[in-house]
Amino acid sequence: MPRRCPEIRRALVLSWIILSVAILAILVSPFLLSEETIRGWSPVCEAKRIHGTGCSLCGMTRAFLCLSRGQFQNATRENRASLPLYTAFTVNEATLLVFLWRRIRSRRSPSYSGET
Repeated sequence: MPRRCPEIRRALVLSWIILSVAILAILVSPFLLSEETIRGWSPVCEAKRIHGTGCSLCGMTRAFLCLSRGQFQNATRENRASLPLYTAFTVNEATLLVFLWRRIRSRRSPSYSGET
C-alpha cells in the first residue's frame, strides 16, 4: 500500500482542485453575470417538481445571489444553510490559494542538501 499512497494523494489533490474550480465559478458568477442569466442556468428542483416539496438546497441560488449583494438576512430567509455553505466555499478557495502558492514557491526555491 505505501507505493500507492502518492498516487492516491495526487488523485485526491487533483479532485480537490477540480472541485474548487467549480466552486470558484459559483462564487464569482454573481459578480460577472446578470441575475437573470444565473437563474436561467439554475435547474428546477426535482423534488419540488415531482413531489411539490422543496429539498435542502431549495433557495440556495437565490440565497447565494443575496449573499453576493451583502443581503445576509434575505439570504438566510431563502435558505438557512446558505451562509455556512458560502463561508465553507470561501474558506475552501482561500485554502486552495495557500496550498497552490506554497507548492509553486517550493518548486521555485532551490533545495539545499546542507553541504557547504
